[in-house]
Amino acid sequence: MVITFFGDFDYVETPQDRQKMMWTLTEVIGDRPAKLYFGGNGAFDEFAFNCCWEYKKINPNIKLVNVKSDIMEWCEETELNSPTDGYDKYFFPPMLLETPRKFAASHRNFYMVEKAHIVIFYIKRENTAAYNMYEYAHYTKKITVNLAQENMSDVISVDIALAITRIWGNGDYSLTNLFRRFRAHKELLEDPDYKRLYDEILEESYKNYHMNIIL
Repeated sequence: MVITFFGDFDYVETPQDRQKMMWTLTEVIGDRPAKLYFGGNGAFDEFAFNCCWEYKKINPNIKLVNVKSDIMEWCEETELNSPTDGYDKYFFPPMLLETPRKFAASHRNFYMVEKAHIVIFYIKRENTAAYNMYEYAHYTKKITVNLAQENMSDVISVDIALAITRIWGNGDYSLTNLFRRFRAHKELLEDPDYKRLYDEILEESYKNYHMNIIL
């Protein structure tokens, strides 16, 4: 699993956003291994990294990777025995060697989206670099989460939870998350497709009878 992050350039952190980010990391990753890619530019990148660094204390199986757009900066920092700023690794995409320097950051961003399974955004308006990545993530059919949603239940919808479950497989944790979504949005069961999905999940839960789910 690879997850990356993009947000509005003028992002200002709030306690509510930190709560949503930590909740999202728990819902998306749980205690499983994952690589988290950061560009390391801007206030939202800093916010996302700080949240993930805190989450790493709960789940040491995640790796925090700073994806560089400048090869000279990458060379200087990788001369260190190990990163000293909280990252587990610095990485420079080889394809950027053939990219003009003025386009390196944007091409790095496209690379991060292409490699990601899930992209976590904070987007409130269009016509920004982050929104361009949001559109590209949809174009490349990535799972997208927008923390700018006001309601916590809208941040990870049933559809998003289902897509995440397909990546991880039908483990207890993923099935539990889907049940939570359906309990929060029971009106979805009026749709035949969602009802069929619910029945399939219920059947899977019977196979994994040790699941601790209250229906």
